[in-house]
Amino acid sequence: MTRDGETALSFVVFLVKEALDGRPEDAPHIHYFCQEVAQLLLTYGADPSRCREDESSLMETCLEHFDLHFSLALQLLQGGASFFCTMHSPPCWSGFVLIFQRLCSAVQELKDNTVAAGEVILKAESILDFVIATSLDVRIPKDFVISVENCGIHAQKILSIYARLKDLEHTPAPLKHLCRLHIRQQLQLLNLKQKVERLPLPDRLKEYLLPTLQFSEAAGTCNGCHRVHPNDTA
Repeated sequence: MTRDGETALSFVVFLVKEALDGRPEDAPHIHYFCQEVAQLLLTYGADPSRCREDESSLMETCLEHFDLHFSLALQLLQGGASFFCTMHSPPCWSGFVLIFQRLCSAVQELKDNTVAAGEVILKAESILDFVIATSLDVRIPKDFVISVENCGIHAQKILSIYARLKDLEHTPAPLKHLCRLHIRQQLQLLNLKQKVERLPLPDRLKEYLLPTLQFSEAAGTCNGCHRVHPNDTA
């Protein structure tokens, strides 16, 4: 930490925002650097979901524009980052709220580009599916009201995603899902796949321990899996 209270995470937050406001040709290089630094910080126990009084957290900053920072946001979640503020709890910020706010605004901006809008929706679903697969429960702030005005043909799809989450919010997780979560927590999410592969277990049990969705480096794509409810799979 510097004398001004700046930390390594503070500088990454600055760079992530700079990628939005800077030159488009610089964005890929900034994203690559931020991902490399974030991975190192996660390895040494940094908390990217902890904000300060005068600064957003790295996780919050990424989720505010998850469609543009998809790879970094997913990397943080796979590294064990919380989906809400770990300092002030969800009333400060909630990943569910940020995802839907950005999803609606991005779709409105892309209302004349159906393909691009569909890609944003897929990215939102990918992040939400991963959070569901690795979380004990779903907690959406009670005062949050989703607005799909001007979302055009995508409005119903967004509402269906939201309705599914609301259903999960009031549905107790099956025992097998709770057991899987407990084992994952003991292993910790960072580099979870590599840790599970080293366990002296049959392949079927290793598949059971891993999150339902395994993401490739290509944003929004899944390797060898079906988009199903995480709690419904063994």
